[in-house]
Amino acid sequence: MLAFLSLLFAGCGDYKSSSPNPTQPQQLKTVSGYVSNSVTGLALPGAMVTAYGVGANGLPASAPLAGSSYGISDQNGAYSLKIPQGYTGTLVVKATLPTSAGKRAAATITSIPLRAAVTITGTSDVPSVMISYATNAAVLLIENNATANNAVTGFAPTGFSQDNVLKATKVLEGVFGSGFNIIQPPSDPSTLVNSTADAQNLVVAIQAFNMVETSQAVTTTTIVSNLVTTGLGSAVSDALVNAIQDVVSITLSSVLPPNFQPSPAIISTITDAGSTPVTVPVVTDQTPASAPGNLAATASSASVVGLTWTASSDAESGIANYVIYRRVSPAAFEQIAVVAGNVTSYNDPSTAAQTTYEYKVVAVNGSGLPSADSAIVSVTTPADAGTPDTHIYTLTGQVLMNGVGVANVKIDLTGSGSGSATTDNNGFYTFYVLSGAYSVKPDPQQTNYLFSPASKTVTVAGANVSGQDFNAAQTGSAGGSVTYPTGSANGSVTYPDGSFTTGIVYPTGVVIGGVTYPAGTVVVSRHFPNGTLISGVFYPAGTVISTISYPGGVVVGGVTYPGGSTAVVVSYPNGTITTKIVFASGNVLTSTSYPTGMVVIQVSYPTGGVVGNVTYPAGTVLTTINYPDGSVGYGLNYNNSTNNYTTYVP
Repeated sequence: MLAFLSLLFAGCGDYKSSSPNPTQPQQLKTVSGYVSNSVTGLALPGAMVTAYGVGANGLPASAPLAGSSYGISDQNGAYSLKIPQGYTGTLVVKATLPTSAGKRAAATITSIPLRAAVTITGTSDVPSVMISYATNAAVLLIENNATANNAVTGFAPTGFSQDNVLKATKVLEGVFGSGFNIIQPPSDPSTLVNSTADAQNLVVAIQAFNMVETSQAVTTTTIVSNLVTTGLGSAVSDALVNAIQDVVSITLSSVLPPNFQPSPAIISTITDAGSTPVTVPVVTDQTPASAPGNLAATASSASVVGLTWTASSDAESGIANYVIYRRVSPAAFEQIAVVAGNVTSYNDPSTAAQTTYEYKVVAVNGSGLPSADSAIVSVTTPADAGTPDTHIYTLTGQVLMNGVGVANVKIDLTGSGSGSATTDNNGFYTFYVLSGAYSVKPDPQQTNYLFSPASKTVTVAGANVSGQDFNAAQTGSAGGSVTYPTGSANGSVTYPDGSFTTGIVYPTGVVIGGVTYPAGTVVVSRHFPNGTLISGVFYPAGTVISTISYPGGVVVGGVTYPGGSTAVVVSYPNGTITTKIVFASGNVLTSTSYPTGMVVIQVSYPTGGVVGNVTYPAGTVLTTINYPDGSVGYGLNYNNSTNNYTTYVP
């Protein structure tokens, strides 16, 4: 990706061509970040940012980079510009105030332009290049101490090479704080109190340096050059320490936290540099860290999105920081936070309701090199609980028969809204609704169809809802489900030859005079709940039954399985009373279970019956069990307290 020094600050600004010819190159990448006021350290709106390439001599060009655009910083100091996608090497970005803006800001701006240097090694966008008094000091340090004409000990005479940019940044971290080149400026004084300690220390240092330049009649160039050559001198060193204390106790006392203390590390570096120059470090690690992994985003409310990720690794210099970026596509990514290298989570407290955000995270190693981007994640915030949700959502589903969509089925919607829709050629229907509770139901008067389920209850809560599907069965040939409500009374139920039934449910209290399944009937599941009264159940030859369940308290007058019937599982729960069970010749029964308290008057297994397993639990009462010639029984279990009056095994 990119290896750039001044860490990433994403920002959006105006975009205009820097060339008289407005035509832009086809392949461009974005450079974005923030501009801060050179005196206050706070966000600077209205600055024009341009990009300059660095030549083979290691020095910035005098004219803007060909094919690049310029950006204008917004009210938060954010800017965005374009450069050719193929450009690699060091890039210098410069912020200046147009004449009109300069007049308006003259009272607070003393040293414009400001610059920052960034090293680019790939074709990806370059977000969040910070431009501040501190980054400009790094540029001045390189210009005056790292060129072929004036290289000091520790710097190579290569100008704005990656190595020199990294070294200059490490030197100035001693007086501006760790990660100064990646810290977003507070938008105004009132936001300083909630900023990070690093951001607060950077603002304090910038204001203190400006005070000393005035009181000691020195320039930024002199201060940073002396820092690495002769030392600051006691007068400048003492003035800086005193200025920092004054800024904290007087200038910013009303906007800094009450318990704020300036960085001891900054105070120590400035004090030591009064007599001893700062040593230019050797930057041995010039390889970026691994990218953060497993980035996840969760919208806990309309205004807060929580982020988590797995840590990056860098064996040489470790992880110094993570930088978090956000955008609302298709806008450019904008830096929203910097956290320490030992932190792998962040709560974004500045989201808006019902908005889709994209996030990514970049790790910065101890040398100041950024990693490749993490994967991008997307999250949509819910509606604000205190604000009516006026967003329109879709509620969709499909009507299917044997896996094929059914067209022209009317679907009714009731609840928080009402309406109707008709399925298309593929069986799909769509309603456009507000958040709320709804009932979706195929029209019960629909000709030639039964639907399962009969209706669906759906809650729409700040997001589209899909998958509200129904199964259709043509009446007279197949039934997906048959339900008899509580208290139903039926003299008899008859299913004609060839019927196919996937599920029959008889609720509590159903009274059925007789149920008859003629030859060829296929029953996948039958369930008789507690208290069902059935005078007789008759399964003719060829009936296939996969499951029959009689719950506690069911009274069955008689069950007959004629020759050729196949029963996979028959279960009689506790308290079932069965007067007579007859298995005709040729029956195949894989399992029969008689639970505790069962009363069976008579069980007959005709010639040729095959019984896989019969279990009689404790308390079962059996008057007669007959196994005629040819019966095969794989297992008979009589548990404690079983009363077996007559057991006949020929």
